[in-house]
Amino acid sequence: DLSLPLGIGFDDDGVANKIGDGMQGAKLGITKGSQARIIGGRELTKGTKQLVRRIQKAKYKGFKDILMGFAVAPAIVEFEDRPFGITIGVDSVAGLCLIRAANDAASNKGVKIGSALVAINNEELVDMTEADIAQRLRDIALPVRMTFQEVGNVEVSGDASGADRMLSSSEDEAPMLP
Repeated sequence: DLSLPLGIGFDDDGVANKIGDGMQGAKLGITKGSQARIIGGRELTKGTKQLVRRIQKAKYKGFKDILMGFAVAPAIVEFEDRPFGITIGVDSVAGLCLIRAANDAASNKGVKIGSALVAINNEELVDMTEADIAQRLRDIALPVRMTFQEVGNVEVSGDASGADRMLSSSEDEAPMLP
């Protein structure tokens, strides 16, 4: 709604560095660190100055609203002990290690169901199988930093891909990983 303030402060590159409580940006779920990438169906290539010009132009033309696209900032979460409280599943088609479930402790740290685990201690999980990822998480020294990125429209099915694995230190339940 172009008649209301967006309520987002941007750095020169179009990255949100301040979100006003109760403002449009907050209501739309924009978070600090998210980057404006598209406005009015066109890619932003010149940062905040271009963003401001396009909004001003849309207002001048009498548009009541405009579509904006943001790249959501990753969540970097540090775990100091096990269990991590997340269930993973690798989607081999999308090539992503997705979070299928997160207990309250993991959720409170910022882990969201449906997000992708993209890095462990800043090492990207490229071309790794679910078994490789699970082994790395079992063997890694604590504390460990995991990077999660929200993704859209990707689901992990409960098929033979072994998608239901809880990363835990429990050894008494078959689908659990230590």
